[in-house]
Amino acid sequence: MTTAIKIWFCAAVAMIAAAIADPLVESASNAGWFGPGNFTDHSTWDVVPAFLVGLFFVALYLWLRVRTALDAHRDSHDWPRIASDALGPNVVRLVPAILAAQMAILYLMETIEQRVIYGHVLGGLLWLGAPIAISIMSHAAVAVVVVMVSAKVLQTLAQATIHAWNAIRAHTQPRARIAQPAFLRIQDFNVPSRSAGILRRNAERAPPILAA
Repeated sequence: MTTAIKIWFCAAVAMIAAAIADPLVESASNAGWFGPGNFTDHSTWDVVPAFLVGLFFVALYLWLRVRTALDAHRDSHDWPRIASDALGPNVVRLVPAILAAQMAILYLMETIEQRVIYGHVLGGLLWLGAPIAISIMSHAAVAVVVVMVSAKVLQTLAQATIHAWNAIRAHTQPRARIAQPAFLRIQDFNVPSRSAGILRRNAERAPPILAA
């Protein structure tokens, strides 16, 4: 299950990083930062859909991470640590895989965008949005930032969700434990039986006048 969690994390981060880096790189290219060459298709139509898909992947990842922690450690009080360990001690090691997925997503984004806007693929390396080295380095830098920020934010969200579930669980269980002893104490008191015993003992005694 940990592998599936990491896969969804990589997919979510790669999608969001591509949606962030693509308009930044294309804007710099269109502003002439990388020379007079034509490096873009002059469209950023694909950014918002890609970002929304990335948020959907984030929701799937968060749900899977919390569910796994709760199912595997339902009776554990160390749920915050369990949630934080889902990605392993060094999340930066996932950056190469995320960057590879990010560049593949970028190619798909730009290809679909060109078909929708222009009716055909423009070809060449326009999907990179900049010279090859600059584009890859820019996307790598954004990937590292998004990985670090996402790991912290999603860890906080996972821990908050588990804390909330733990609080609800602790709030409902004591009521069940208190209700049962209270019911048993009422039965143990057994008012009719005790009253009958008192009446029998009084009946065996002589009236005060006759006893004198």
